[in-house]
This record gives sequence, C-alpha cells and structure tokens, in this order.
Amino acid sequence: MVLAMFWFFIGLWHLGIVTMSLLGAFIGSMDDWVLEPDCQGSACHEEWRDSFTTCAGTYRATYRIRYLTIGMLGLIFGAMGFQGVLSRSSGMVKSFLYFWLAMIAMFIVLFIWDELYQEFCDKLPRNMQLDVEMFVSRERWTVMRAQGINSLRNVNTHRLNELVGFDWNAMYVTWYSVVILVMAYWCREISKYVKNVDEGPVGLGANFVISNKPDREVQVMAERMSEAVTDYYAAVPHFQSFPELEDGVAFPYIKKGRAPVPSINYGTMGIPRPPPKREL
Repeated sequence: MVLAMFWFFIGLWHLGIVTMSLLGAFIGSMDDWVLEPDCQGSACHEEWRDSFTTCAGTYRATYRIRYLTIGMLGLIFGAMGFQGVLSRSSGMVKSFLYFWLAMIAMFIVLFIWDELYQEFCDKLPRNMQLDVEMFVSRERWTVMRAQGINSLRNVNTHRLNELVGFDWNAMYVTWYSVVILVMAYWCREISKYVKNVDEGPVGLGANFVISNKPDREVQVMAERMSEAVTDYYAAVPHFQSFPELEDGVAFPYIKKGRAPVPSINYGTMGIPRPPPKREL
C-alpha cells in the first residue's frame, strides 16, 4: 500500500510540473512543453524528420517521455495497486507489478539514450540536466551565476566536472543503478506478495481470496498458532507405565524389596484389593 501511494503521488507530482509549465507558472520551463505550430505538407514532414535526428530536436525527448509516462501511469497503477491490496485482488496487484517492470525497462532505455546523447552531442539532455542540477550545491550555483551560467543546458560536458565540483557522470550512473536495484528488489517482494495472495496461508489455496478482509491472512495464522498452543498445553497426559510393569515380569508377581508386597497394586490374579492376610 505504501509503494502504491508512493507511485500515485510521484505521478501526481510529475503531472503537476507538466501542467504548471503549460500554464506558464514556471517561466524557465515553458519551452519544455511549448505547442508546435501546425505543419502540413511534405516540406514540413521533411523538416520534422531532420530536426528529430539533431541534438536540438532530441534535447527534451527523454524528459517528456519520463514525465508524461510516470505522470499518467503512476496515477493509474498507483491507485490500482492500493485498491488491489485492500481488496486482496491478485489481478490488480499483478498489474501493479507489471507497471514496476515497465518502469524499470523505461529507466534503462532512457539512461542509455541520455548517455548516448551526451556522448555524441557533448551536452546534457534535459532529463539528465535536471537530475545533475539537483546535486549541485548552493555555493557552486553562486559561482556559476557570477560567471553568467544560470543552467547547465549549454555547458559542454568536459567542463561540467570543474563547474559542479564532482564527477557528474559517475554520480549519474551510480544514482540510476541504485534506483534500478531498489526497484528490482521491490519487484521481487511484490511478486512474493502476489503469490501469497493467490495461494493463501497454510495451504488454503484459491479459497483464501474469497474473503475481502485485508487482515485475513494474519487472523488465520493467529488462529493456527492459538490452536497449536492449546493442543500442546491442554493435551491428555500419557504417563510412562512400563517402569511400573517391569516388576510383574518375575513370578510370583512379588516386588523385590524389604517386604513381600504384590507388584500390581490393583489386584493380583483376581484377588480383591487389598489382598487378604495369609493364615499361618
């Protein structure tokens, strides 16, 4: 449920940034989502194809893909995962798991795309630029603004290490690797949860999903543990009788001791209890 709510609010935040940029609230980022004028005809299409293969044409490509995809799918599948946990619906939780896997694949593709962009264009794409700018300290920003640099958009990559004060590419690779590893870990945990919802605890199988109680599994396991404890402490005792019967092996059923007494105290050979005294 926490992971589902996390993706829901992450998607809401991404859509909020896109909406505010379109409304002009962030003046510096209005051009990220500016609407292109209508273009018709083969000349316009040829111009569009040429711009798509240039550094300027693909500068915001990964940024738009990331924010629009997470913004829309994060809201949908975040709400679906939350509802799936509440209703113990394996189908909804599986859909939430597939969404995680799709996000991992998308992050890997965008990471490779951004790395190739900065390698061939010698500048940072918009998506990588915003991520790197988050790690720049205020002191470095003060120095860069004094030099007339307000963003890292037009800065060549071979100058970035000197400007930001750290190895930006190593930081970016490490950050992306950690994010992908964490997401892969939670995908495994969500997969275990889906299997648990399908099969249920203590072998209940498909009958377990009939109940809509979110704590059904905990209640069933608590009942099983309570029954096990009751069986242990309230069980009928079985005493060891063999040591008492060993004395009856020797004939004539008399214990070995100081006084000859019967080895079986509940009657010997049909003699009533207590046995009569022997007459001399």
